[in-house]
Amino acid sequence: MLSPQLPGTPSTGSEGIDASTSASPDTVPYDQLIASPAKQSELAGPLGASLGQGLERIVENDDPQVPTDEENELLALIVEGKSIDEATDRISAEDEGGTNSASAARESPGQVSPAPFAAATNYWKPSGVLGVDVSSHQGTVDWAGAWSYGSRFAYVKATEGTYYKNEFFGGQYGGADNQGMLRGAYHFATPNTTSGSEQARFFVANGGGWSADGKTLPPLLDIEYNPYTSLGNVCYNMSPTQMVNWIRDFSNTMRTLTGRLPMIYSTADWWNTCTGRSTAFSDHPLHIASYSNYGPGTLAAGWNSYALWQYTSEGPVVGDWNQWPGDLNGLRTFATGSERAPAVVVPVDKSLKVFSPGDFNGDGRADMVTRRTDGT
Repeated sequence: MLSPQLPGTPSTGSEGIDASTSASPDTVPYDQLIASPAKQSELAGPLGASLGQGLERIVENDDPQVPTDEENELLALIVEGKSIDEATDRISAEDEGGTNSASAARESPGQVSPAPFAAATNYWKPSGVLGVDVSSHQGTVDWAGAWSYGSRFAYVKATEGTYYKNEFFGGQYGGADNQGMLRGAYHFATPNTTSGSEQARFFVANGGGWSADGKTLPPLLDIEYNPYTSLGNVCYNMSPTQMVNWIRDFSNTMRTLTGRLPMIYSTADWWNTCTGRSTAFSDHPLHIASYSNYGPGTLAAGWNSYALWQYTSEGPVVGDWNQWPGDLNGLRTFATGSERAPAVVVPVDKSLKVFSPGDFNGDGRADMVTRRTDGT
């Protein structure tokens, strides 16, 4: 069996990603892997990839193709025979000093108090409407806990390529809905394995549909750093022209099948490198990924505003938190399919800067704190 999330040669640095980095050799030749959905499924393993996985790896390892310590631990527990829920519970308990909120939520839904502060948890909240994104990496989600911290919408991974379906999708999607959140589905693209049209059809057939009911968010295309060295470099060994054509094929098929343009999730770094700074999709809503406590920074080429901003992978309850920069009524209007309902960018407090002065709590990691430019 192929190893999920195989590490590769470092491909990033202070100047951004290196699209020319070669894939590390593997036991299965590249051409055979590309031609075999079964081997692609083995590569993805039980968890698959997730929204923002590459960016989180860059933060920890400076390389989007090297798994984080938490990923390695989660996979090791599953290999030992733990279920995904058991593995996520174990890691949650370690992160929260023994408090196992996910496990407790399954026993007493809605009765779990917020977990005590953990050093790695980012409790900062931007203005606007907050929401979360989840995948099989989170297992069974404490939706009441997410609601208590302010989540009013959720994106749930449905599919990856044409070889992977999130086994928790139904429970996660339904759980968010039952909690009263707007919800939507996302697809993790592997554009060198099958066509955009094929992946769009697989997505729609397995949870990626849309309806103008005011609570279903537009289908989301997660197009980002290739997490699998066996599938090539961070741009999937594709040229910018090939990548743009693939995205257009996916988008056109989604619009035909659902009546709605998909929202596009990416980082400015990946997009500008792997699409050649394409401006061809400026009519699509943008879900920008940029981990920061003061604003999303420079957007991907082609956009001058964003619909959603993934601002942290270290938030409470589930990790990944996102912001809609308007109000809840505006988000509901956006969900109905009114493509002229823009996300108005709310000014952020730029007097707050993030810095890392040292390890105050003795956990061996630099602690992220904030202060204003006037020193307060």
